[in-house]
Amino acid sequence: MNRSIDISQRLGFGCARLFRSPSSKERQRILETAYECGIRYFDVARMYGLGEAESEVGIFQQSKSGNVKIATKFGIPLQQSSLLRRLGQTYGRRIIRWFPSLRKQVASPSQRFYKPKDFSIAFAESSLNESLKELRTDTIDAFFLHEPTNQDDVPSEISNWLGIQRGKGTIRSYGVSGKIDETILAENVRRYQWPLLQFEYHPLLKDKASHSILHPGEIITFGALSGAVTFFNELIRADSGFENEFLERFGGDPKSGIDVPAVLIRNSLETYPHSRALFSTSRVDRLKGIVERVQSLPWDHDTCQWLCTRGSRA
Repeated sequence: MNRSIDISQRLGFGCARLFRSPSSKERQRILETAYECGIRYFDVARMYGLGEAESEVGIFQQSKSGNVKIATKFGIPLQQSSLLRRLGQTYGRRIIRWFPSLRKQVASPSQRFYKPKDFSIAFAESSLNESLKELRTDTIDAFFLHEPTNQDDVPSEISNWLGIQRGKGTIRSYGVSGKIDETILAENVRRYQWPLLQFEYHPLLKDKASHSILHPGEIITFGALSGAVTFFNELIRADSGFENEFLERFGGDPKSGIDVPAVLIRNSLETYPHSRALFSTSRVDRLKGIVERVQSLPWDHDTCQWLCTRGSRA
């Protein structure tokens, strides 16, 4: 069975890794490629790219005459902007590209650029104004609280304030974004009615709630490739039986670097049939191949369960 996937409505491009591309020219190319592939939803956050990602998305969307939707998030404040931070974005990424083994060593210190989470109305308002300026727009399509947990103070007035902003037209919708157990099921998050829920989903998740979230509003999933791509790639290399099963179900080339990500993204879309799935890559060729393969994959009614069963080996 091969159901058609409306890319413009079902896929979104996540910009958390946008600054893995060291130059603005490369970043604009990957955004333009996503657009050419039919993607019209772009997800960013104030803290992505250490505060620089929204501006990059803003440059991109200016030429699209309102034909793209932009989502952003607030709640993780950055330290004050500095020349060092901006230079680090440009030259640090180039060094990592030359020496990939340094990536893990330099990832952790970047935490020093962030302050404790802040979901106050005052910070939400300043963050919204800054996002509107950087994104070069008058309206943000989706405005998310960024990973609130039970350890964070989520003021009771925030939902009402967001509704007021929607009435003013500065945002079109709002919600929360984070992991199922840490954010979506947190007591200080569940007490509100959110039009949008955005959460991590992939077949390796052991939390049964991740397979059965019921929500009357819109659902957006992210992280379909997080860890799962590596797990299934290793399983294919180590288990010829699984590789044969994969080929029998999907055809193609499971070792191509395209088929496994495409299957995981399609799995998110089939698990939540009316959702949108975010994914990210910094490679133009891989982006094109994944989008094309997501559309063309054959998909049986039991495929999602088959993937989750195999993922339980993790």
